[in-house]
Amino acid sequence: MIDQRNSNKRCKFYLSYNYGAIIFYLFSILFIIYLGARNQIIYTFIPAITMFYILYQDVKSIAKIELNELLVKLIYRPFYKPIIFEYILSEIEMVSIYYSYKRCHSTILFIKLKDSTETIMHTTAMSIAKSKGIVEVLRNLNVNVIELEKPNVLDKIITLP
Repeated sequence: MIDQRNSNKRCKFYLSYNYGAIIFYLFSILFIIYLGARNQIIYTFIPAITMFYILYQDVKSIAKIELNELLVKLIYRPFYKPIIFEYILSEIEMVSIYYSYKRCHSTILFIKLKDSTETIMHTTAMSIAKSKGIVEVLRNLNVNVIELEKPNVLDKIITLP
């Protein structure tokens, strides 16, 4: 008998946060504090509501990679409408992963589908530990995974976000 709890197991890897958004929130909070200190309570209401709405939308649509026994789902967030790419595991021939050890940690996923002559490239901002976690989960799901030392693939490449 198959354990149903493990058959629907999902792994989620959240991508690194956008530092520009953090700086925006910090300056917004400082601006609201400044207005509040000047006893301009009427002017602090609209910026506070706007900032909290933007923060809510940003947290709600955070970028992530979801892996389960059926598919690989990459979710990007252009702020208000997520872009979703789904790849069924049975259709994936090979996944090549390159992760850099440089200051800006980036991971490049090269996904080769069985019925396609092109390789699909996804570039994400992700720590090396999360990248190695993706490699481990994909290998546990019986996907052919290759860790690259250089971001080179011989096939024709389609670049996606």
